[in-house]
Order: sequence, then C-alpha cells, then structure tokens
Amino acid sequence: MKRNMKDREYLISLIEKSQTDDLNAEELIDFNRMKGKDAEFDSLLRQEEEIIAGIQFYHRNEILKQLADLEKTLPPIMMDEEKPGNREIKWKSYQMGIAAGIALVIASSIFFYNYQFSEDPALVFQESYQIYKNLEYPTTRGEEEQTEDLKLVAFKSYEEGKHELAISLFETILQNEENLNINFYMANSHLESGELDKAIQNYKKVIQSNGDYAIQSQWFLALTYLKDNQIAEAKKTLKEIIAADNSYSPKAERVLRRI
Repeated sequence: MKRNMKDREYLISLIEKSQTDDLNAEELIDFNRMKGKDAEFDSLLRQEEEIIAGIQFYHRNEILKQLADLEKTLPPIMMDEEKPGNREIKWKSYQMGIAAGIALVIASSIFFYNYQFSEDPALVFQESYQIYKNLEYPTTRGEEEQTEDLKLVAFKSYEEGKHELAISLFETILQNEENLNINFYMANSHLESGELDKAIQNYKKVIQSNGDYAIQSQWFLALTYLKDNQIAEAKKTLKEIIAADNSYSPKAERVLRRI
C-alpha cells in the first residue's frame, strides 16, 4: 500500500524515537506491529540504521584524527643512561601523554555515541547553500527594457539579487494565477531576504502540492530550517530526502552528519 507524505512522516518519527527509547506505549505497539511485517517500514528502518552507522563512522574517523594529532605533540622518549633518574621522569611524562590521549578518546566517544557532536548550524548552512538558478524563465541583458512581461522582469530581478523587488512581482503574478513554480522561486527570494517563515511556508506549499520543484523545495526547506536553527526539523527533512533516494540524497547525508 502506497502511503502519503504524512503517513511516511509518522513512520520516520517512530523510527527516530525508537533509536532513543522515546516511544510512548501507543507508538511502541505500532512499532512492534510493523517491524518485520511492513516492507516500507522495514526499508525506512534499514535506511535509518545506515544513516546512524554513517554518522558513527564519520565521527570515529574524526576521533582518530584528533588522537593522531595529539600523538604528534607527545614528548619523545629520550633515555639518558648516565642519569637513571631522568629516565624515570621522562617515562612518567610519556605515560601522562598516553593517559591524556586515552582520556581524549573516552571523552570524544561519549559525545560520539550520544550523537552530541555537531558543527555550528550557521557554518553548515553557509557551506551547503547556493541559490537556485533561474531555469524557469531565462532572460538576456536589456530584454526587460523592451517588454512588459511581468515574469521576465521578476526573474531578471531574481537573477540580479534584487529579491525584494522579485518578491513583490512574484506576489503580483500569483494574484492572477496559481503557479507553484513561482512559489518556489519566491521562497528562494524570501530565504535570500532573511524572511525564513515565508520561505518555509512557500516551500511547504510546493511540496504538499507535488509541484515541479517539490524535490528542490524539500532540500531548501531543510536548509531554511538549519538557518533558522530549527535543528530537529532540519534533521527530519534531511532524513526524508535521504529516504526518497533522489539527486539531493547524497548532499542531505553529508549535511546530516554535521549537525
């Protein structure tokens, strides 16, 4: 049976909560009822486990790199045979260095296994975000001066980074016609202008209506949540992108590992 998006969101929510033992009594019944018996649920569960394994692998490598860097700073063992006392002091110093390294591994592992290692969301957004190009209504230099086509002027403003003007023109277009593609580009302009609530609203409209830019909207919705520091929503949306197995899935995996 093919489920709608809300049903899939509930399944993903169940799986996420199962990883942290946060299922309530009713959710636990649903989880046990579907596990091993529902093909779609089992597929999502496997994907969740693969995501977690990927996050663990990524942070394990980070820990090993930290330990390798620390090892380079440890003092070398230099034995002075003529001064036995020095040998004991330097050996103790080396032992203390080893102990510090072990302490680092233990401390890092605590963060790693509790999924608390994360990067600054603002930095992750900055390194992951790039405004979507105008593929809807390509324009050429000077063309907007020779036409009264509102869409042409709107998209020219979009291309030139004049997003307040673009938003105003997009809104005028939408007063006269339903056009989910315009909603998508208007959402991008809202994001560029820092109007995150309006961006989220328009991305969701495109996704829920399954517009031509629904896949792109889901990716930019995740980034908008990230920019707005709504980390739980960002993670949820990124996992949905990964589960959908589309062209944005690899990028979504990389971002998810960092937050």
